[in-house]
Amino acid sequence: MTTWIDLTKLPHGLGQNFVAPRAAVQGAMFSTLVFRGRLVRPEYSQENKAVVAEWGQTKVTQVGGQRLDQGDADVYYALVREAAKQTGNFYSLELKADELLRDIGRDRGTQSREWLAGSLARLQKATFEFAIPGLPVRQTTLLRAAAPRNEEKSAFIVILGDGMKDVFEAGKTLIKSAQRLELGTDTLAKGLHSFFSSHSKSGESKLSVDKLMVVTGRESMRKDRFKAGLAESIARLRMATGWSIRLDGEVLTVKQCAGEVAQAQSKKPASPGATRQSGGNAEPAAVATGWDAVKTVEQLESMELAAIVGLMNAESRAAYDEAKTGIDAMDFPGKKTAALAAIEDQAYEEVGTRAYAAIRQRCEDNDI
Repeated sequence: MTTWIDLTKLPHGLGQNFVAPRAAVQGAMFSTLVFRGRLVRPEYSQENKAVVAEWGQTKVTQVGGQRLDQGDADVYYALVREAAKQTGNFYSLELKADELLRDIGRDRGTQSREWLAGSLARLQKATFEFAIPGLPVRQTTLLRAAAPRNEEKSAFIVILGDGMKDVFEAGKTLIKSAQRLELGTDTLAKGLHSFFSSHSKSGESKLSVDKLMVVTGRESMRKDRFKAGLAESIARLRMATGWSIRLDGEVLTVKQCAGEVAQAQSKKPASPGATRQSGGNAEPAAVATGWDAVKTVEQLESMELAAIVGLMNAESRAAYDEAKTGIDAMDFPGKKTAALAAIEDQAYEEVGTRAYAAIRQRCEDNDI
């Protein structure tokens, strides 16, 4: 059975995950910058070209079209996922805009459809030169064609660039879509997620901050600003993936542990007070037996706020109680509600971090 991309090396198939060419994710072919306001999206040509990704002996140079970003990556990965599932005429796709927008975690509606049309146009015009060991140097676009089927842009016909097939076969990376969606609008975290997904799942990957700035397309930023944003993105990436990630001075170290850590995604419900209401007077077993009773993240997520507070260490509990006392004294209901929600979120985050740390330690103790 012929498919656009050979998935025989994926024993469990692609599922809802994404697959990307390794040449693209081991660099900034999809920049992590957000092009808006005064940050203008660069445009390239044969006379004004730029190396956008380089790793080992592989080099990707953009020679046409506008610079792509992580939003464009979302769209392209979703298109490739659909193409990878098809047989026969596997370059051509018919897609419904709202379904694709939903799949990549974006709002639906007229404004989002216009954004999608713009992204497809960029993907069609962006031209890259790939220099990959074992392959002839080639120039290709990611999409050969992309056009709306109606004025409302509720549906599109897309033809993928057939020159990308060999680029994929030269090396491809599985990107877990649930983890990527969990990163929301954090484009730096998304770029780091794709980059490190292309590395070995066992052992550690180390990269200097200077090199990180290059592979994420942020080499023009001041390093102090980059590192400030990096710390926030690392926190989101750690919670979304369960990876062991630490920044020691100028070096980032990432270990993609398997098993429990890969599942350590502390996803707290949107309204803790509302979703953790108890149907009776009995408290969760974790309150009676202590922290050791919490074995899984799922168990943590099902607990009431009172149980979460019961698991906090003395220092955190004292800070929580002090904040709550001040909030209870507020005379403005709206402000009181917002403040209470904020410290409840902080309580869940504090214990969630401890859960992650404990699970990660078990991973490291067992060398997985």
